[in-house]
Amino acid sequence: MSTCPNDSSSAIQKLAPELLSEIFLLCLPESELWSMRNASQAPLLLGRVCSRWRTIAHSSAALWSHFSVGDFSCDMQKSDYAKDIEALQICMERSWSHPISVTIILEFQKKPTDGCGAPLEKLLLAIISQSSRWRSVIAMIPWVYGDEIAAAFCTKNVSKLEYFKLLVWGSSPPNTGRMSRHRFTLTNAPRLTHLELSADINIDFHGTSHRIKLLEFHHGYNVKTDLGDLITCLIQCPHLTTLFYRLSQSSHTTEFPAILNLTHLRSLRLYFYIGADPNILFDHILVPKLSVLELEHAMPSGDWPSLLNMLKRCRPPLTSLTLNGIHIREQALLECLSLTPELRILRIYHTECTDVTMAAFTFGDCTDNTSANLCPRLRWLQFGIASHFSEAAMKRMVLSRWRVQGLESPVPSLPVKIVGVSYTSLTDEILSDPAILKCMDEGLRLCVAIRVAAAD
Repeated sequence: MSTCPNDSSSAIQKLAPELLSEIFLLCLPESELWSMRNASQAPLLLGRVCSRWRTIAHSSAALWSHFSVGDFSCDMQKSDYAKDIEALQICMERSWSHPISVTIILEFQKKPTDGCGAPLEKLLLAIISQSSRWRSVIAMIPWVYGDEIAAAFCTKNVSKLEYFKLLVWGSSPPNTGRMSRHRFTLTNAPRLTHLELSADINIDFHGTSHRIKLLEFHHGYNVKTDLGDLITCLIQCPHLTTLFYRLSQSSHTTEFPAILNLTHLRSLRLYFYIGADPNILFDHILVPKLSVLELEHAMPSGDWPSLLNMLKRCRPPLTSLTLNGIHIREQALLECLSLTPELRILRIYHTECTDVTMAAFTFGDCTDNTSANLCPRLRWLQFGIASHFSEAAMKRMVLSRWRVQGLESPVPSLPVKIVGVSYTSLTDEILSDPAILKCMDEGLRLCVAIRVAAAD
């Protein structure tokens, strides 16, 4: 190892150790997919430059507070987990009592029978033993190991935790049962602002109001929830900006706040099963900043008058709207869209859109940018199998929106060029139309899925 040259002209050698330590923190890899054993990256690389840097790096607790488990460039072997245990021990010692950030990403098919079970278990136990220091945990792991992380999250001291993401991959083999059901009281993590789960952890929102800003329950989350639980979540988490909530059963709740003012909410995604109906929720919420709204029903449901009422009342600046399994009458849909002039992305899967919808989306005069009708800022448009418009109407709409001037006009009232359309049809003849082909050559993405005609 070399000694740093005593060169008065070298500005970096004049920096105080405290400042160098702060600079070293900026050298840590931004991606979570990095190995703490990688000698070509910080923090290990910093100690190879010179003795002074090594001394400063080793004494900077925050620099060693980021743990990552897994080698993301190749398959992990038994010896790799043993090396990770050694590296983890060094990091824990050098980080002192500093709050730690942990990333655990394991192979989708990893099982104890692979010969890695024992060292992997030891590694997870070492991480769990530091739960009182957890600041951030990102765990994307097979189901067989998810229960250990979930149990630690729910039963250990996690008062310093700010970010928790537990996504469980795969499914349990027959006759082994699912992961254990756990319950987590949100007041146990007063600093928590980010929570993502696919593991079955029942979240208790009661108590004082919470600081959480992002809450997402992903595919595979099977905790029974109803509209009453969702209402409690919204009341107790007033700082939410992003919410992905899954409703699995009907609600016994009959009382709602007159107005639920969700002033920070920008993204709302609701997935609900048969029997769960959040329609009434939209009669009570005030979402002045909502930009992303996704509603998905496991089975196509009836009309949604409350959606239109909410849009009329709040006029949120929606830029993305997805309706999947939601049956809305065509005229009601058009009225909803007339209230979303800033919409960029629209996905409609179970509304019977006809040539009436296509006409509403067609710009009246392609040479006059002020003649835009519905959603002038639209960039991506997707229709499902319920739509029954003609190819001619689709062609007129596409050509009118492709020929407008400019791609990203800063003037809200002016239309922008559409970049993608996806729909189902009995034929893909439009793909051989010369005018459409010219648009596609210029960059338009047009996707046509062939729909099988119903038997007579």
